[in-house]
Amino acid sequence: MGWTIMYGGVYAEMLGSLLCPLKIGEEYVFAAPMHEDSVVQLMPLENYGITLKWALENFEKSNSHVVDAGAIPVTWPDIVEAFVRVTGKQARTMFVSQEQWFEGATKKGMDPDAPLPMGSNPGDPATFLFRKTFGAWGGTCGRITREVMRLAGEMSLPQEDDQQPWKSG
Repeated sequence: MGWTIMYGGVYAEMLGSLLCPLKIGEEYVFAAPMHEDSVVQLMPLENYGITLKWALENFEKSNSHVVDAGAIPVTWPDIVEAFVRVTGKQARTMFVSQEQWFEGATKKGMDPDAPLPMGSNPGDPATFLFRKTFGAWGGTCGRITREVMRLAGEMSLPQEDDQQPWKSG
């Protein structure tokens, strides 16, 4: 029996919903429960499908391996810098506590303690709570820096270029 573990990150598409900035006056504020140098692994949703398809079609290469689905390591200041460069609008980061962040999610219409996916049966073992899933941001994820990511990369098993079909070139 074979196995493949695929890992990714926070859906990049969430920058247009839950992780979108708050507009305060003429400025956009990107709030998050982490430190300035914390790294977030942003992941385009389509990468999961591309990577899974590749793993199934290339069993001999993916079997018994951990496969990176192409997460992009960024900091919150990186996101703000890109936002300003693309939109020309004023923006800044705001680092808040987990409770403040969950309060902000509530103001956006998200109940942090409601089972997800929305509309699912609360007794379904496949459901999860937003608070529990995203609560890690104030813990371990909130302290992962680029240096830690660099060292983790040095220790990981080498991957062949063709195991990363989402990267161009």
